Amino acid sequence: MGAFGQNKKKESENLPKLPFVHRRRVAVFGGSFDPLHLGHVNLAKYLLGTWLLAEDNDNARSSNICIAERIRRSPDILERYHHRLEKYNRQQKDIMAGAEIYRPMEEPERPQREHAIEEILFIPALCSPFKEGTAASPAHRLEMLRRVCLNNDGFSYTDIELRRSGKSYSFDTMDTLTKVLGELELHFVMGMDSLEGLANWYRAEEFVQRFNFIIYPRPGASCPSYIDLEKAFGSRGANKLRASILDGNDVPTFPISSTEVRNRIAEGSDLSELLPQEVIDYIAEHRLYQNS
Repeated sequence: MGAFGQNKKKESENLPKLPFVHRRRVAVFGGSFDPLHLGHVNLAKYLLGTWLLAEDNDNARSSNICIAERIRRSPDILERYHHRLEKYNRQQKDIMAGAEIYRPMEEPERPQREHAIEEILFIPALCSPFKEGTAASPAHRLEMLRRVCLNNDGFSYTDIELRRSGKSYSFDTMDTLTKVLGELELHFVMGMDSLEGLANWYRAEEFVQRFNFIIYPRPGASCPSYIDLEKAFGSRGANKLRASILDGNDVPTFPISSTEVRNRIAEGSDLSELLPQEVIDYIAEHRLYQNS
């Protein structure tokens, strides 16, 4: 992959050079990926395959509206369009019949259809603040991720956290990405289980204030109450987080944790419904997770 941001101004010259990001609206998907499993892959494909509708005045402010909220608004946008179109067509019939119309309607423009997310940027963590190490080395986890990205259009990755010493803080990563990829629209992907403990994250309040989120459902995890979110992040932050939750019935969920996946690998169980084939082959080739 080529480097992105090499022609930035001097203040960005010392920032990490990232893999080339091809598209404008990017979901930043971090995690240990130990290993990358179908829960990760299916969610990424869902985000890439989901469409939203944009009205004429949407583009200027779309980056300030949560992706989940824009997805929810799309049916209403389409309904308003059809209502205006129906009214316009009735008026045109009246005009054809000889009626005089004061200030006749202009034909409404069909809402623009856009991908909700255009690219998934996977970021494997070196050392999660909430976990004690990983079962596979950073090199193995990165290579499994690389192989899956090569075979999936819209998937990309960076080793920005693997090359940074110490704990992998999401705030630091998003701060760097914003500086390097500032002209793009970035959305941080987070599970509902992470939302439950978000108040304990590094620079959590500033994290919520500065960045956009996509929060996906997790089996057994429920959304914190508005009161709890407001205490931690204020009313604006609480509203922002709740609006960022994907709530469609078609949002994929994965009931098995990475720990359970590793246990299944050690047991020699069938992995075809748990892992991408590239990951299955790589694990077998390097005999990973045999003692989980």
